[in-house]
Amino acid sequence: MATADPLLRRAAALAVACLALVTRPSAAVLVLRQQPKVSVLATRTSPGSYPNYRDAACRSHGEFVCDPGPTTVLADEELAGLAAELQKLRRSSENLVTCGSLVNDPVDKRHLQPFYLGVAFATEWPATDSTPESLQQFGQIVAADWNMDELYVGSPQPYLRCPNTAMLIILPDQKQAMLSSASCEFICAARGGSQVVQRTLEALHSAGAYSAALAGIHEAYSFLAQNGASSEVTVISQAAADMNRTRDGYRWVQPFYSTLALRIYFAIALAFLIGSVALGVMVLLLGPGLISRHAKQ
Repeated sequence: MATADPLLRRAAALAVACLALVTRPSAAVLVLRQQPKVSVLATRTSPGSYPNYRDAACRSHGEFVCDPGPTTVLADEELAGLAAELQKLRRSSENLVTCGSLVNDPVDKRHLQPFYLGVAFATEWPATDSTPESLQQFGQIVAADWNMDELYVGSPQPYLRCPNTAMLIILPDQKQAMLSSASCEFICAARGGSQVVQRTLEALHSAGAYSAALAGIHEAYSFLAQNGASSEVTVISQAAADMNRTRDGYRWVQPFYSTLALRIYFAIALAFLIGSVALGVMVLLLGPGLISRHAKQ
């Protein structure tokens, strides 16, 4: 019996352990449940996995800026300062843009809107996605996801809208920047974007990522203040409006070119044509007889 007692105690302990597994989760399961989820962003960001500015990973302070890592670029207080500067510049009356496609709207002839500029930081970015064409496409993907002008156009974005959004993309570890926008009506890589990128990279080399972002957004809004109020489409629309006003001076001749007037002109022309044909036939039929009679006389 002395040798059986340890076996009985081990069997009893094993039974208790099995009963505990059935009635409650094991300690190992509890530990696994308490561990935080590992974010995909903790490894590497890519065009397909870049977060929305509302996500906690961006630390955006409610503004259109994101620094998700995996190696974060800015401190939290720097992101707060950048967010405040973006909001101040966007709300400035000097930086409002005139949507040219809406200038001739009979209800709202001068349609002013803020210009929404977002800032996206990315580190350890794939080399294959670092070309200007790839960054331009990436910026438009992010802009569509963020829907920065949702206040005006709602969600989802309509096909016809004012192109008043752009993205400043900064790759600090690659010393690269790009301004991406859907249209060159106000600003784009080919129109004002080179100055923005130049100022951004100069500040990045001399003072770091925070100063680079500030320099880039200030240069962008400075360009908009000088050129955004009279965009290319606005100039074309104003020229069309001037042409319409010139045409209005000849409004009194419009009845002569109406559908009814053209039908009357056609009927008169057709009558003259029929008369000409009839006269020609009469000449052919009566002409030889008249000539012979005149010759006999």
